[in-house]
Amino acid sequence: MNQITYTLCEEQNEDNATSYGIIALKKITEIKGITPDKEKLTKLINMCNQLELDPIHLKDVVCDFLFELEPN
Repeated sequence: MNQITYTLCEEQNEDNATSYGIIALKKITEIKGITPDKEKLTKLINMCNQLELDPIHLKDVVCDFLFELEPN
């Protein structure tokens, strides 16, 4: 079953008035507890978004990411 998550969105118009809306997100894949290093994971996420990574490859990318984090 595909989950849909609804979240609040906020925007400012030209008059600096705030309006709110709803975003519906479809959760395809989720991998929790990857790393305590938020900065490095944020860079990985940005790269995945930039390259439009297909979710089918996410587990492989995370495995490679964790391998790179291991001390030599």
